[in-house]
Amino acid sequence: MPWTKVLPAANAAGAKWYIIEQDDPNAPTDAAASIKASASYPMDHVPAGTTR
Repeated sequence: MPWTKVLPAANAAGAKWYIIEQDDPNAPTDAAASIKASASYPMDHVPAGTTR
């Protein structure tokens, strides 16, 4: 997904929550590592100026 376009548009439309599912077959199989990867992705990819 082109998150740098999708997330600002969702923010402009008034979105209150952003839920991005990790659907990567190469993702860590360790549950804690998977949660960490999922939680850090939005913070690393949400464009500056988007409400967090």
